[in-house]
Amino acid sequence: MSPLIRLPLLLVIALTGFAAPVLAQGFTPHRAVYDLDVMDKPKATTFSQVDGRMVYEFDMTCERLLYSHRMLMNLVTQQGQSIRSEAVVSFLESRDGRDMRFSVRESYNGLVTSHREGTVKRGAIDAPATVTYSRNEGEEKDTAPDSLPRGTLFPLGHSIDMVRAAVAGEIFHNARTFDGDDVSFVDTFISKDKGAREESLPEVMQETPAWIMRVAFYRPEAIDSAPYYESQMRMFANGVSGSFTMETDNLSAIARLTELELRERPVCD
Repeated sequence: MSPLIRLPLLLVIALTGFAAPVLAQGFTPHRAVYDLDVMDKPKATTFSQVDGRMVYEFDMTCERLLYSHRMLMNLVTQQGQSIRSEAVVSFLESRDGRDMRFSVRESYNGLVTSHREGTVKRGAIDAPATVTYSRNEGEEKDTAPDSLPRGTLFPLGHSIDMVRAAVAGEIFHNARTFDGDDVSFVDTFISKDKGAREESLPEVMQETPAWIMRVAFYRPEAIDSAPYYESQMRMFANGVSGSFTMETDNLSAIARLTELELRERPVCD
């Protein structure tokens, strides 16, 4: 997946058979809006200007977890070239972590450059998985994996397990993840949240436990190299991500939380 559309919450250690359903109960369905801006860095990046918006939604039923986002970015290179990037992503995961449906579409200046849709299934949470594509278009379609190693987490399962680690007092979390496009190794450093919180947060969330998470994504074939994507965020115990950064070799941006709507959880037996 292009680093322009990878998210911190998916921003993405195998779950036990009961971990996903139990911990997901603490996650709150919500809709969040983030405004995008360039982030100052000592080293110049490809893009000197960044602006745009991302709309993120998380919902759940008693059997499944749903995540989707749409992100529009207007980019200007150091040479003055303008690029409009759009990413539309959705994941529907079973709460037991055994299967997932995904859709990942990316376009530049109105031209679709990558579009993948499919399903992932496995017999048990700790078993290898099979990936089946109903759509696989783009320059890197031949590299799309058709199977996943044991213990690979889906995006929401990864977020849930990061929060589990934070609640348990752990300061480091690592995992192998699949986001519908790539398999990545993900290292996360977890620290206590000591900073001022976003004014856009509802009052009820001002006292919600939260942690600062620094997340680094590595390609499996280059695990000893520098990460190809990094993000830092404030992660709340209810699954909400506050403002976060996005850093690659050619992009350095910040996404500021500007709107947040909390929704009701389903009542499940």
